[in-house]
This record gives sequence, C-alpha cells and structure tokens, in this order.
Amino acid sequence: MPIFEYKCLACGHQLEQLVPTATAKPKACPDCGSEDLKKQFSSFSASVKQGGPSSDGCSLASECPSGSCCTGGSCPF
Repeated sequence: MPIFEYKCLACGHQLEQLVPTATAKPKACPDCGSEDLKKQFSSFSASVKQGGPSSDGCSLASECPSGSCCTGGSCPF
C-alpha cells in the first residue's frame, strides 16, 4: 500500500497515511477531527551507494581487515 501525505486545512496538521488506492483518503484529521484534508505532493527518496570494493577488497570501513579505513586516510564514510 502506498503512503500519501495530507494536510488538514482546518488546523494545518500534516499527516502520512497508508491508503489502499490513490483515490482513498483518511476520514479525519487525528488532531482536530476535521474532514477537510488536502493531499500533498510527495517526492520519493532513493539512496545510492557510491564506489565499490577497494584494492584490498573491503567496501566499508567496518569491513577493513585492519579495523581502520582501507582507503589510506581518505575514507568516504
């Protein structure tokens, strides 16, 4: 189920709600009880891991065999 963001036009409270379809919406504001809710524009979030294993085979500082950063002091973490 997608998460949609709404703003209560009566009190200004912003809320997120899991809804079964894009046309469904919460029944009322959890703060004031108003049914005057407006769907907000939501952007998505993504994370991208940069880089890869270094020449000694470690990809994260916590995986370095020596227990320290494997990039020779230029650790990106």
